[in-house]
Amino acid sequence: NLVPTDIVARTGDPDANTDQDGDGSLDNVEQTSAALEATSHWRGASLQFEYHRRLHNAGAVALFDTGQKQIHRGAHVQAGYFVIPARFEAAFRAAFSEPPGYGLTADERAQHPDDVRELALVLSYLRYGHHLKLQGEYAHVLSEGIPPPPSERTEHRIRLQLQVDF
Repeated sequence: NLVPTDIVARTGDPDANTDQDGDGSLDNVEQTSAALEATSHWRGASLQFEYHRRLHNAGAVALFDTGQKQIHRGAHVQAGYFVIPARFEAAFRAAFSEPPGYGLTADERAQHPDDVRELALVLSYLRYGHHLKLQGEYAHVLSEGIPPPPSERTEHRIRLQLQVDF
């Protein structure tokens, strides 16, 4: 995908040069994404894995503070087991990501983490299969690389959701 440069948002300068290569048109940044995912189910047990990689490439124009290219990655693995077959499932998830922050303003970038890691416990009760499902989740989320020091932030997230499918 080609997306317009985010230099105006990033610098906060409405007059920032959006045509740094001098070709008479708005500079674009190439976004290339690739993902790999796998899922397995066997006798009430499940295992899911996903890996994602995104490249932002400004080509011959140095649009980023770190140069012409930025690479961001992320992955998660989740293992679950139906403690009560077809009714009650417990799952554990571990995940990490390097959020890109493309298009954020300077103020938003100042609060944007370089790295986010999550550990979560998920409990699901299924009454009529996935047609009626109640799910609760507790996650410990650690965000790092947020200036000014301290450079990390810890969150405890609790989520409850009801899924109705008809």
